[in-house]
Amino acid sequence: MTKKRKLNQDLLIISILTLMTALVWMGTNTYHNFVAKKTTTVEKELLIPLKSEINQKLIADLENKKHLSEEELTQILSQAKRTTPSASPEAATPPPATASSSPATETAEEATNTPEL
Repeated sequence: MTKKRKLNQDLLIISILTLMTALVWMGTNTYHNFVAKKTTTVEKELLIPLKSEINQKLIADLENKKHLSEEELTQILSQAKRTTPSASPEAATPPPATASSSPATETAEEATNTPEL
């Protein structure tokens, strides 16, 4: 029985020392990460200063491109019609709404704005 107790005591001491070693190791690594200076490398292409000039010709070209000619519009619309699937006319038109109350008590505008239940 004493051997078993001695073995348990030795295992306890070894596990405590192992835990302390792991904690000290993690602590020193954490301290080193906080204290160590980090060097950041930046590509030379990113360090080139930007030009502070505004390209007026480019802005004028963009202003002119804002308006499309009639020919360009019809070309774009015809391409859009070819690429988008067309829906059937029956599915596009909603069924006519029926008024649920008598026409004498509400105006025509109110009858068209009431939702169908």
